[in-house]
Amino acid sequence: MKTILYVAASQFSGSTLASFLLNAHPDVTTVGHTMGWHFGPDDDFLCSCGEPLDQCRFYRNIADAYASNELRFDIRNFGTEVRLSVNDRLNRYLTASLPLVQSNRLEQLRDLLVSKFHRNSSRIERQLHTNAVFMTAAMEYCNADIYVDNSHDPYRLRQLGKIKSLALKNIHLVRDPRGVALSCMKHSNWTPELAAKLWLRRQSDILRISGAMGAPNLLVYYEDLCSDVNETLQKIHRFANIDPAPFSGSFDQTEHHILGNDMRLRGGKIRLDERWKTELKPHHIESIESLILKATDNRRNDRLRSIAEHYLGNHGGRNTPPF
Repeated sequence: MKTILYVAASQFSGSTLASFLLNAHPDVTTVGHTMGWHFGPDDDFLCSCGEPLDQCRFYRNIADAYASNELRFDIRNFGTEVRLSVNDRLNRYLTASLPLVQSNRLEQLRDLLVSKFHRNSSRIERQLHTNAVFMTAAMEYCNADIYVDNSHDPYRLRQLGKIKSLALKNIHLVRDPRGVALSCMKHSNWTPELAAKLWLRRQSDILRISGAMGAPNLLVYYEDLCSDVNETLQKIHRFANIDPAPFSGSFDQTEHHILGNDMRLRGGKIRLDERWKTELKPHHIESIESLILKATDNRRNDRLRSIAEHYLGNHGGRNTPPF
């Protein structure tokens, strides 16, 4: 059975790198973020193969599959996002996270109530069908059995689990919260405290939702993916039930059609990004570590506590990182 290999992660956690590395396997294909890429009408946004998206053979094949299923294909919006409202906040409340609540039971009750309205249920069914068409067409084009979706959001993981024609497995990709915080501070102008809180929230949601679904789940550390590439890839390949294949050392040896950051257009070597060690101010590091350790301190035998301790130890671990 063809399989969706979902990558759930906080932002800036190496998911684009993971997409390229996984796409190098002959039994795997991916476009990375599977919702399209919003770019302006005058922007020259290229596929990672180097062609404009509307001229790329891969995406033209996807468009043909859409037409065969009476679906409209938009290169900026694949129609694969589960969306019931144009208002982002309202849509989040209807399909994803509830305000100030982290409860599988309440979210499942909300989903049941939302589905009682025929307009909502038919729209969601169409969006999930669109996902199945897109992923199946991508796999058929590349003669692959695994489609990697690195859309990050664990609530999307829950929605994809409703597609009966495709099996679902989850990779929980984690990066050091201090590294994530630095990227969020640079790119989103967040405070280190906000970045740490949202890292905690995302990790907690991933663990909570993936655990309740019962789908196979594999924890992967970004640092391992960079430092022990082939060993980590072998673990992922076995998890996906495909023959392990080492990375050749060059991204150019594989045809890629991946959307995402500027890495999609450049090659180069895999490099572990630990700039937080020199670019974060000491009081920012202390603030991030203190907030995370305090939030996980009372969670005995808890997976989130284990992840925090992997990076910070029981007392911070700033001077002796475990990697």
